[in-house]
Amino acid sequence: MAAAQPAVAGESAVGPWIPACFETGASTWAPFRTEVDLALGRGEITKFQADRYRCDPRIAQSDLVKSIEADIAANPPALVTLPEPAGWYEVDDDDPDAEGVSSLAAAAKPKKRCISGYQLTHKLGGGTLTAIQTLNWCYNGKKVSDWSGECRGKVSTWGKTLLWSFDGCPQNDFIGYKLGKYNPGGIHHKTEIRFTNKQWQVPDVSTLIEQWGHYDGSIDQMVNGKLLHK
Repeated sequence: MAAAQPAVAGESAVGPWIPACFETGASTWAPFRTEVDLALGRGEITKFQADRYRCDPRIAQSDLVKSIEADIAANPPALVTLPEPAGWYEVDDDDPDAEGVSSLAAAAKPKKRCISGYQLTHKLGGGTLTAIQTLNWCYNGKKVSDWSGECRGKVSTWGKTLLWSFDGCPQNDFIGYKLGKYNPGGIHHKTEIRFTNKQWQVPDVSTLIEQWGHYDGSIDQMVNGKLLHK
């Protein structure tokens, strides 16, 4: 039997349908090609995919972008309630160090009710990019106050080797608004979460999340201009 012939110039080792392998000696893609081998060993990708990805990481990048676009189009973020002790809790407005306050007067003072535990998680590309936002606020039956929240994201190892990074939250605004006769009657939390890629031809991923926390403790949410119905 004749020995196998090496791939000719302009043809990769995995078949004539792929041009010469992309930047095989570049240190930029060394971690990615290692991750491909690990993914293949874990059974997460097929040998056919692994061969193509090792030869040209841009194919994996393209597959990931398609997956992200499909997730954004078909799967809006889901509202998740965190486990206890998240939920309603009371805050005593009394100053424990105040002198001369009778127990009767203290009992008559209103207590603020606070809510925490609303978390919006947006996973893209099978969890390659994950955005997390929380919203917490208090109200005393008349107005919302003491609102807070966070905006954070993470990129999986697979995403990092494909040169993705979490670029922060360029917009993270808390805006009070009227609801009925109360001002503020609630808090409008507007957050833009952004992921970028070091390859110039790969589009960034930006998700605009808006939440309204009303004085009665209810919440409304919108993602990229689309209202979420619970």
